[in-house]
Amino acid sequence: MPRLTSSISRVNGGRLAPFPPGACHERPTDIDNDEEEFAETTLIEAIENQIESDNPPAAKATFNKLTLVGYEREDILQMMAHVLAIEIDALLEEDRAFNTEWYETALRALPELPPEKQ
Repeated sequence: MPRLTSSISRVNGGRLAPFPPGACHERPTDIDNDEEEFAETTLIEAIENQIESDNPPAAKATFNKLTLVGYEREDILQMMAHVLAIEIDALLEEDRAFNTEWYETALRALPELPPEKQ
């Protein structure tokens, strides 16, 4: 499975949060790691909210399906966050609305991950 942070880095692009307090004293790689960690946490929280609210329905259905076939919760959330990161990256890059149809289809295809856009 591709690392979630590779998708998050493109999604984040420095747009999700200002530099954390004290960042001027950190090395650039520390800042990048902090931003990636923040983006990953934010995506996971979004997925958990989608599952809890059953919106979109594919989120809860996918989580339940992957749980039934033996995937661990953390791995499921990572895969689902990866799909969300790809869609967010695409909408930012293409300056368009969120494609719910693509997103739900990609979630339902898990554990097969969609290809990342180049």
